[in-house]
This record gives sequence, structure tokens and C-alpha cells, in this order.
Amino acid sequence: MLTACSPSQNWRTWSAGGAPLQAMIPCKPDVAQREVSLGGANTELHLHSCDNQGLRFALAWVAVPATVDAQQLMAQWQKASAQSLQSAQAPQAMDLSAVRGATHTAWWSMQGRDHRGQAVQSQTVYFSDGQRVYQAAVYGPPWDGAPVAPFWEGLKLP
Repeated sequence: MLTACSPSQNWRTWSAGGAPLQAMIPCKPDVAQREVSLGGANTELHLHSCDNQGLRFALAWVAVPATVDAQQLMAQWQKASAQSLQSAQAPQAMDLSAVRGATHTAWWSMQGRDHRGQAVQSQTVYFSDGQRVYQAAVYGPPWDGAPVAPFWEGLKLP
């Protein structure tokens, strides 16, 4: 019972500023923005992330440039993420349900290394509403599904 009241288990509803994404996240996220090149066009990447019990929870999104297909952008983002994680093996598709309200959803699991060279597991979902592509990810040492289930279940677009 005390675990449910612990600040480390403080699941809260989160809404993206400037995007219709809603989620459940276990901690107060830090916010960052930067320009990235995806799909052959530059776009602003919005990132909200926080660390909780050894895991990093991240929510990010970009506007889909007019000249780019949302599904192509999702595939390129997934490839860039695999490169960033220094993944030695191909990402594995995960058979999970679609994100509520998304027109396209793709789930991936990867093993790799973080920026410090430490082994890291990543579970990521890329999804789109046609105007934006979103990424929700959890990074950390291997875990069972229980500590991250509310994060995945809370993702939705109106």
C-alpha cells in the first residue's frame, strides 16, 4: 500500500504542449527541443523525458513536413534510433495494439548501448495522426512488462 503513495510511483496524466498527445508518465518530465533532419527535411523535435526506478521514459514528436510521408518518417526515425543506440542487431517488431487515435502504429524492441557505453534495452512505439509523428520509448536495463504497462496503456490521441 505504501508503494502506491511513493513519489517514485507517481503516475500522472500528461498532455503535450502544442500536440494532442496524452499519456501517463511516472515522473515530472524534463523538456527539450531541437531541430533535426528526418525524411530529408528539417523539423523541430519536441522531447519530454524523465527517469524513474532506473528506466528512462521519453515522449517525442515532430510535425510531418508537407513533402514527407508519415510512415516513411516513422521508419527513418526508427532507423536513426537504432543507430543512436549502437544496436548490433536488427530491431525486433513487437506485436502490441495500436495507439488509440493513431492512423499508423509500429512497435519495436532493441538492445544496444547508451551514450556511456552501458548495455540498454529499448521498447519504442512510433505512431502518427497524419500531421505529426510521435515516439514513446522506455530505455534501461532489462525489465518485465509490469513497471511500464501504465505508460503504454495511457498513450492516446483524441
